[in-house]
Amino acid sequence: HDGIPDHLDKCPNEPETINGFQDDDGCPDVGPGPRVVISGNQIVIKDKVYFDTGSDALKPTSHSILDQVAQILRANPQMLSVLVEGHTDNQGDLEMNVDLSQRRAQRVMAYLIDKGVERKRLKAKGFGPKIPVADNKDREGRAQNRRVAFKILVLYKAPPKLKAPPKPKAPPKLKAPPKPKAPPNSSGRLGGAR
Repeated sequence: HDGIPDHLDKCPNEPETINGFQDDDGCPDVGPGPRVVISGNQIVIKDKVYFDTGSDALKPTSHSILDQVAQILRANPQMLSVLVEGHTDNQGDLEMNVDLSQRRAQRVMAYLIDKGVERKRLKAKGFGPKIPVADNKDREGRAQNRRVAFKILVLYKAPPKLKAPPKPKAPPKLKAPPKPKAPPNSSGRLGGAR
């Protein structure tokens, strides 16, 4: 299963290579390596998601990477809940950065929904500059901190196959209780008095 509906899939018995190269045909290919991978509890993107400066408007150059994220999510329905995280650098007002990162996370979530990912599987959270991945002292570090990340919150795991319970043992056969003997009467004969 690769997220391509079977009626559109040119190779229904083989999984699509999700790498930004002919990802809509459903066939494996020898294009560039994948730019979106699942690693542990994260969907890792090897490119950045770009927005207009100080805005939550997505730049068109980000559509390709987000299309791949959407395809990964559609192909992996066992990912029941994914958090779209928005992060900023530490430049500017804290509240403004938290608000901006929240709006950006929501914008990415809306894009993924528009690409066929079920809304109930996604959550958006803006963290502003609170969780840096690099030093904010230089330009390169700040650029790394301005990012969108995808964290898998709930992953469905099939319950383990249960062994059939052992067949119950047949209850032990009970012996009929012995027949009570009639007490002897005074005449020493069985039966009642005449």
